[in-house]
Amino acid sequence: MRPLLLFSLLLSLTQTSYTTASASPPSSSSSFTEVSSKLLWSTLLSTFEVHEPIQIPLVDAAISAYTHFIPKSNPNSDAILGDQFYLAQVSPQGTNKVFQQDPTFTQLKETMAEVFSYTLQQFFNVQPTKQQLDGLFCWATVGGGPNPESQTFHPPHTHKNSVLSAVYYASIPTPSAPITFQDPRGSWTSQIHAHQPQNNTIVVFPSWLEHYIGVTPSSPQYRISYSCNLPGSHHTTTDLNIEL
Repeated sequence: MRPLLLFSLLLSLTQTSYTTASASPPSSSSSFTEVSSKLLWSTLLSTFEVHEPIQIPLVDAAISAYTHFIPKSNPNSDAILGDQFYLAQVSPQGTNKVFQQDPTFTQLKETMAEVFSYTLQQFFNVQPTKQQLDGLFCWATVGGGPNPESQTFHPPHTHKNSVLSAVYYASIPTPSAPITFQDPRGSWTSQIHAHQPQNNTIVVFPSWLEHYIGVTPSSPQYRISYSCNLPGSHHTTTDLNIEL
């Protein structure tokens, strides 16, 4: 059994690099491949490449839903528009009422469930329950596009009532702002880590880790991502079980 490594929030302020974590790779029949897993401060950050042919159908589905949604909205800014598009997807039953019947969206959720299960088992020695996997919620975020005044951004936030969060990147224009994570050791540090997303990849992180998306300049190409939360308690992902 690998030793349990408890990472103190009082790690040295001079630590700005990360350490690659060791884990058994997913099976060759899996729908994803682990690209990297890093210790970022006291936190895990993992990236996966998706094997399933879901990228183009998910781009098309997101653009279709978004362009139908815009005329019904009355936003004062792109950030508000993004929040309204998110709320339009949430049903009282906790499902995505816009994409729930889309077979490619279902395939994405199944891949996300595999990624979450793998991450929890390999790095936190935790087996997700069927109730958690059934409660997985995913939603689309769309920004940019042909509007020359459109600028995509998302202010700092965390994801409550969740164990792990993940983002699947379906369409990332160039240039495009990274997803930026803030040092969880408190406001007395100023360290950040900017992860530059790549098309057809998934980034996974603890839901309690504060993050934001900077301003992405207007582009003819939409910036499209799908985020997912695995329900549960934040404390599940405060202790790592890994080999260095």
